[in-house]
Amino acid sequence: MLLVRVGVLMIDLFNYPGDALAKLADNDRLRNVEDLELCSAGKSPASVRAFFDGPAAASLVRLQCGALDSVELAALAGTRTASRLRYLRLYFESADPVTDPLFTAERFPRLRWLDLSGSVVASGERLGEDTVQRLITGPADTPLRRLDLSWCRLTDVGAEQLAAWPGLAKLRWLDLDSNLIRNAGFLALARSPHTSNLECLKVDGFWLRDLPKVKAELDARFGKVIDYG
Repeated sequence: MLLVRVGVLMIDLFNYPGDALAKLADNDRLRNVEDLELCSAGKSPASVRAFFDGPAAASLVRLQCGALDSVELAALAGTRTASRLRYLRLYFESADPVTDPLFTAERFPRLRWLDLSGSVVASGERLGEDTVQRLITGPADTPLRRLDLSWCRLTDVGAEQLAAWPGLAKLRWLDLDSNLIRNAGFLALARSPHTSNLECLKVDGFWLRDLPKVKAELDARFGKVIDYG
């Protein structure tokens, strides 16, 4: 019964032989866990729905979840837990195109911090543009205030898409460090009409050593707000 007193929990089930989420979905003793780090290899869209709609996730507001594909992530977005989450850290693995916006105020109305840092597909292909597309196809009234897309292999194309997203105006903190953004992407961010409310912008300063004019434009636009890492 001591488990019912636990508010912060990490569960590592990579070596579990079955579907761990399905096994834990009805575990009422996890009902008071508010902050969960879940490392699980065995799962399915059905078990994702069962767990995050079940008593084991009754109090969750912060979630760090291991690798999910697009179908499993869509399943999470349709659960009761999604409506309560304030912080979500995902290691997203998928090469499947998703046209339906996932991180919207309708699905995640209380989500303030989304961390997708390090998300890549297993084949090593770029995920950055695909990840950003999921964000920019959503409405401008995003609930997000902090967005971490560092180490997502984001290129100029992805940065330009992000800079054109009206929802960017709602963000206060944006991390684009350690990506593949170059001249066009940096300039798109500097010239975007939606970046005026940022209080912190992190970018990779390594590539800007050879782009003094671009760096000067970034400095002029963001001043002390920008962090070159």
